[in-house]
Amino acid sequence: MNKKTIILIALTALVSGLLYALTTFASSPFQGQQPPAVNAPADKAQRPQPQHNKRNAGLRGGEITALGESSITLQTRNGTEFTVNVDERTVYVTPESGITFADLQVGDQVILQMDRKGDSPAAHVVIQIPDGYDPRELRRNTFQGEVWAIGSGSITLQTRQGEQVELYVDGATDFQSPGGLVQGFGDLQVHMQIGVFASPQDDGALHANVLIATRPRVSKHLGMVASVDGSSLTLTRRDGQTLTFQVNAETRFKGEVAALSDLQPGMQAVVAAYPDSSGAWTAIFIGARTAQADAQP
Repeated sequence: MNKKTIILIALTALVSGLLYALTTFASSPFQGQQPPAVNAPADKAQRPQPQHNKRNAGLRGGEITALGESSITLQTRNGTEFTVNVDERTVYVTPESGITFADLQVGDQVILQMDRKGDSPAAHVVIQIPDGYDPRELRRNTFQGEVWAIGSGSITLQTRQGEQVELYVDGATDFQSPGGLVQGFGDLQVHMQIGVFASPQDDGALHANVLIATRPRVSKHLGMVASVDGSSLTLTRRDGQTLTFQVNAETRFKGEVAALSDLQPGMQAVVAAYPDSSGAWTAIFIGARTAQADAQP
């Protein structure tokens, strides 16, 4: 096993958590299935891992052997070749900067985070690994978590372990996001999920070289439809709380409804949604059915 392969294996292991966190909600949510429970198990042994997720083709690293118009063929360290599709939502980065598909070359070492679209694996994130890159640098200077606060030229990230890290951004920071959700500092919102490749400065501050962002973490709400208007629905949850959810072109429907206009007050509904920085909710999934009448004695 040569040195380049050893480095690639180490880097693949290091970035697995970062890419899994960023792409959990990057593809079409829930693949048409009911969204996961809000209080998912926090124990690592119970948490789904990317290589075992049935809807996720997983994390792969290897050498590019061919590039198509919208595909990448990769040879893994065990000699297996496979091809993944790429599209306008795919993000391309190195640990130092954002790149494009045109920057990739046959012979490059890359790490891919993939998801499945039908029977074809599709890459959400492609990381090009520079020759001689030290995996220890990636371990020290890679951060993932939730945007906790946004300052003037900086963000505070809270990791999954509860640690808060301040990262400085400037004109040299590359902002990347599937589908172009975040194109600059002004597009960031509190609660967004982010991964950051950073570099320490002489004064000890951490500069964000590359920041990959996705929408805030999705949560599920169960209850009864209270009202519906042209672009939103109001749900009375089982705990009595009333929430209003905005609906847009990306919202998916299941059950007895195929569009917002099919919803009727009194229907039982499940809504998967995420909040923005103002606390307003946007629905990405709505499943509903007519409420069942009480059984007669």
